[in-house]
Amino acid sequence: MRLSYLVAGIGLGHRVLSDSLGAIPTVAMPSSQSSTPEAGPDCQIKEILVAALGHNGTRPLLMLRTDDQVLLYQAYKYPQGNLKMRFRKVAQTIIVKERKSRSK
Repeated sequence: MRLSYLVAGIGLGHRVLSDSLGAIPTVAMPSSQSSTPEAGPDCQIKEILVAALGHNGTRPLLMLRTDDQVLLYQAYKYPQGNLKMRFRKVAQTIIVKERKSRSK
């Protein structure tokens, strides 16, 4: 198995997800001091799904679920990179975690 596409900080809810494999670091930094934001316990991915929706599967969507949110991204063509594609965040309103009610 070969790694083809890598997104740094995927659970942070960025507007665009781009391939990090083609990025060349400008300064060699130890792994403990890397500038890539690490996923904290709030943004760890619990589930991931890629589904081809639309007529003849022409609208591929990437769905990510964390503890408290669902992120939807649509794939689109991009002229640079390994696979020549990126993911754009889709505007949606999904409430995953209910607010705790006050007990009386």
